[in-house]
Amino acid sequence: IQDVLNDAGYATTMVTDNTWLLKPSWKRFRDSFGEWRGIEGQEHQRLRGGAKTKRIELADYITRELRRSDEKRVRAHLKVVETYLRNA
Repeated sequence: IQDVLNDAGYATTMVTDNTWLLKPSWKRFRDSFGEWRGIEGQEHQRLRGGAKTKRIELADYITRELRRSDEKRVRAHLKVVETYLRNA
């Protein structure tokens, strides 16, 4: 669709936090947009130094079903959620 819009004179921009779309193998796709912006925030991306977060109750991000799960799984989930929230 971006090709159709570009050809019609519209400005197109891709904005994504999907790290797969930021890889070199996706360059051709990214370049089909007039411009693109990568937004950091995925849970597995490293947090840049100096970032600060407000106090967040991580338990709010656990479903009832997950709360009944084993403690190791809950801790792993909370680590992913915390990293995502710090990045976002």
